[in-house]
Amino acid sequence: MRRWGFWANNFIFSFVLKCCVKNTDLKLGVNVHSLIVKEGFEYDACVNTGLVEFYSKLECLDDARKVFDEMPERNVVSLVGVMSGYVGTGRFKKAVDLFRESLEEGLKPDSYTLVRALSACSELGDLVAGEWIHKYILDVDMGRNVFVNTALVDMYAKCGHMENARVIFNGMHERDVVTWGTMVQGYAARGFSKEALEIFHIMRREN
Repeated sequence: MRRWGFWANNFIFSFVLKCCVKNTDLKLGVNVHSLIVKEGFEYDACVNTGLVEFYSKLECLDDARKVFDEMPERNVVSLVGVMSGYVGTGRFKKAVDLFRESLEEGLKPDSYTLVRALSACSELGDLVAGEWIHKYILDVDMGRNVFVNTALVDMYAKCGHMENARVIFNGMHERDVVTWGTMVQGYAARGFSKEALEIFHIMRREN
């Protein structure tokens, strides 16, 4: 297309960046980024989201964060992209800090963003941050989401607060096999074999 003189638009650039991720082609992606700037798409929300995901998934997190910070209008997809990159490379505190900064700037997270933030708290064993996120979840009325609740159960379990994990678990209107497994694992990891088996038997009874 380029050789034949056609100009790319923002959607084409986004698709090309996705292909660069799938092919782990960092060099081509960087060249595409240069072309994006040259053709005046560096402030396009769709293109910037694609760039953030490209750099994050190829673990060039400083570049991903730079693109994210320079976006005129940040969005939840780009936020998740950077946070997922941080969590995937073990930079859990950076993920939590970015989540907090984004809230302060007025960006409203979706369920997946909350799950990533809670996952980072779980890995850090940061109960204080986890409880703060839990309060936020209740404030914005997202306490009925099965994925968010499962992440909360996991966070409390990994921080050693099985009582809190059980309260959330018991209050869930919907559970999936991951939720049940999280409770079983949480009890087993803390040496509560009786409770772990109890949860397992209840799971079996409820099919």
